[in-house]
Parts: sequence; C-alpha cells; structure tokens
Amino acid sequence: MSLEFVQNLKDYYLVNNVFKELIENWMEKLPNYEFIAKALFQKLLYEIFQNIKNNNENYSSSLKVDKVIEYMRLNIKNKITLTELSELVRLSPAYLSKVFKEITGYSVIEYFNRIKIDKAKELIIDGDKKIKEVAQVLGFTDEFYFSRIFKKIEGISPLEFYHKNVHGY
Repeated sequence: MSLEFVQNLKDYYLVNNVFKELIENWMEKLPNYEFIAKALFQKLLYEIFQNIKNNNENYSSSLKVDKVIEYMRLNIKNKITLTELSELVRLSPAYLSKVFKEITGYSVIEYFNRIKIDKAKELIIDGDKKIKEVAQVLGFTDEFYFSRIFKKIEGISPLEFYHKNVHGY
C-alpha cells in the first residue's frame, strides 16, 4: 500500500492516544523509556496504517479483525482456537483466516504468537521472572517451544534478549 504525500485520518482517536502516550513516555524518561518509545512508535505507525486501511477497504472486515486482535490481547494467557475466534466475529474459520492475513500480513497463529512475544519482551525486561515463568504466564506449557517461537520471531533466544537488554551485553 503506497501512501500519498498527505493523508487524511478519520476517527483518529487511536492514533492520537498512542501519540500522546509516546510523548509522555519520552518526556518522563523512566527506566527502559527508549525501548518503550520504540514499541509505542511502532504502535503509532501501525495505528496510522490501520486507520488509512480501514478507510480504504472493507471497514466491516477490518473491525472484525480488530475485535479478534483485542480478544487475543485480553486472552494472551489462554489457548485460543480459530473456531473460537470465528464464532466471536461470526465469520467462517476459512474466511476469517483469509481476511486476517490480508489485513495484518500474518496468519492468526503467527499474529497471536507475535503478541505473546511482545509481552514476553516486556516481562523479560522487567527482570523479575525466569524464562520458564514468562513462558507459563503467556500460556506456553513447554518453555523450549516458547524459546523456539521467541527465537523465530526475534532472531535471538529469550536469554540472549535478557542479557542484551537488561545487562547490555
């Protein structure tokens, strides 16, 4: 999707809220503020992209995908099935999979794993939980499977991520 030189945003409250959160985080300079600012900037870009996409495409499908993503965030610790998600938004599992991939660029499971790994990074940086505990908090029963998913998405293991971001080496 190419962007025009100037874009108009409609219903821009989500974009505005993320932008305010980004500015507040940057100004407060609390511990890990740079990491948080990076995540918020990515979220800001995502919200701008979603806003433009929602106004250019089938808005109904976009709203349903947003509802699925919100459900994933609220149920990050649980096992979620495609059937459960499709019933939530009253779409067939096959159609939900197709629409979800078109809108987000990821399959439903890939996206859910990305949400989990983003949360894992926050928990690891907080530094008060072991990798095994982080995996359990996010609903992974096997810490080695969690580590494989983490490495696949981030390119480094959770332990390497911990050392790089908490200890700086």
